[in-house]
This record gives sequence, C-alpha cells and structure tokens, in this order.
Amino acid sequence: MVNWCDLKNLCKYTNLSGYYYGNGLGVNLDQVKAFEWYKKAAECNDNYSQYEIGKCFYEGRGTKRDIVKAIYWLNKAKENGNFNAMND
Repeated sequence: MVNWCDLKNLCKYTNLSGYYYGNGLGVNLDQVKAFEWYKKAAECNDNYSQYEIGKCFYEGRGTKRDIVKAIYWLNKAKENGNFNAMND
C-alpha cells in the first residue's frame, strides 16, 4: 500500500485531483472521488485540502455529514495557514 505522506511531492498535486472530480473538470463529476483525493492530500498537511475536506464533512458532500470531523479539519486548515478557514 502506498503511504501518501511519504510522497510529499505528489501531495500538492493530489488536491488537484480532488478539485477536478469535485467540479467535473475533464472527468465526470464525482463527489466521493473528490473527497477521497482531498483526504489523501489533507493527511499530508495540505491546508487547501484540509479546508475542502472540512467543507465536505460539514455539507455531507462525498461523505456522511459529520460536524465534529468538519470542525477538526477546518481548524487544521486554519492552523496551517489557510486563508479561507481563517475567515469562515
């Protein structure tokens, strides 16, 4: 099994896969796949993906709605300098 955090150079691009699936850019719109890609990047401390995964948990987009997990990931994004998380 691939340990995504060992592949830090790929992690910054992993969030793009989440973005493409989440917005249907060049691929079929798939919120579950978007969530999966964002989660991989979020676990590597990508603050954009941490923010997005927090929103996914808050809205129930691509995963079951979970406010506790949403708050956790949004706080992680804020701690790691995500501008949107700081202003939400």
